[in-house]
Amino acid sequence: MGGRVLVGNLQPSGLFETEPACWVLSEEGEFCLRRVSYLGIEYHAPPLPEGYLLWQRARQGANVFELKFSTLPDYVWSFWDFCASLRASSAKWKEYRCGSEEIPDPLRKLDFIADAILEAAEHLHNEGWGLGLISPENILIFECGDGLLFAFTDLGFSWGDTPPLVPPMFLRRCAEGNKFAVLWDGENPGAQLERGRPLSRTEFDPVPDIRALVRVFASSLLGRYVSVLPTPEENPETRAQSPRIPGARRIWVTLEHALDGLISSMQEFRTALWETPLSQHFLAEAAVPVQGRIWRAVAGLGAVGALAAAVGLWMWIGTQQKEPTSQSSPLGAPDSSGKNDSSPGDTGSSEVASQMLANEGGSKPQPEGLPQVAQEGLKSLEEASELLREVESLWQSYAKDPVGTYFSTRRQVEKVFRPRIEKLSKDLEEIRKAVKETPSPELERVTQALSQLQHKLRQFELELSPR
Repeated sequence: MGGRVLVGNLQPSGLFETEPACWVLSEEGEFCLRRVSYLGIEYHAPPLPEGYLLWQRARQGANVFELKFSTLPDYVWSFWDFCASLRASSAKWKEYRCGSEEIPDPLRKLDFIADAILEAAEHLHNEGWGLGLISPENILIFECGDGLLFAFTDLGFSWGDTPPLVPPMFLRRCAEGNKFAVLWDGENPGAQLERGRPLSRTEFDPVPDIRALVRVFASSLLGRYVSVLPTPEENPETRAQSPRIPGARRIWVTLEHALDGLISSMQEFRTALWETPLSQHFLAEAAVPVQGRIWRAVAGLGAVGALAAAVGLWMWIGTQQKEPTSQSSPLGAPDSSGKNDSSPGDTGSSEVASQMLANEGGSKPQPEGLPQVAQEGLKSLEEASELLREVESLWQSYAKDPVGTYFSTRRQVEKVFRPRIEKLSKDLEEIRKAVKETPSPELERVTQALSQLQHKLRQFELELSPR
């Protein structure tokens, strides 16, 4: 753990040291954090902004480096240690809500530190540098009076053209015992090390560094190294609130988007963390306004009612396709007795539902009076009744626990329901082209049911949108 600085104290400072660094008073009367690195090491000072410290080679040897201070810092922390101290007081932070104007100073400091890290990363990217072997334990934070200083302690170090014959543990893969490897794309420390230098235009890609920083932040908040963010079902700490709620707790949505490549620059990532700062992880959820709770209840009831009506409509259509029709009469036309075969009042809704469920998967007589291609298309659209029931069930499940089921609901909407609804829409368009001007009440009802599905899809997308 980090703590108060005293001359003689040992301070782990990163990956490239062969033993923990030590606080010393140099011969010139300067306070230094001195590290001994591997033999044959090279160091090229990275272009970091003001407030970041750079190593200098010491007189004691070619592999000895120092961070110099005019006065001895009061405290020093790694980013990992700082977040660990916040986790130790997590119950106290829950007394404050997301969106509050006043939050505890340690949490404000966390947001300041995260922004300083992203500012430095943005500056490096603007200069054509990558982040190299970034981890929560090699980002050091020095408290000096009322100010903070920072160091990326392993950035700029490399072996150049003479890599070691036996790579140190931190250059091996996760399976070989390197816990840090999960932080970097492909768990490839060698490739990530190559990013800690000036990169050509063809080599430069900001996304691997963005993902690495997402994992640095997420691992530090959770207290364990992660490559993939846990879902709320796996870890309730990653729950998110609806974007409709002012000041909603959505830090884990932002981190997931960045990890998925939906945030494409450090500047964009930095802006996103201004809106949903890391401190949200430790705070209680934002209060839901009364009007928001009323809106959710009304919207849920209205959607369920509309979907129930659409399901009933599809069930009724299914019963009509099983009724015999006169070959000389158009689909849905009255018979010789003057009565329409498809009267919806002849069968109760519960009985119709039972008939539909009993006949699902079986062969159904095709309606006459439509071209063959239209009959085939209409048959393929019968899955809409089942799809409507699935959408209704998903909405009801989400309405019961919108925070806990946010991620799973969004995946199901994006990967299951949207493609199926888009396919139904295309099928319906093909049917319309086939039937041209032929009147078809059933086809219009199919259109109405599809419209209900599309409306529900838009409702889901609005509810689950990140901002």
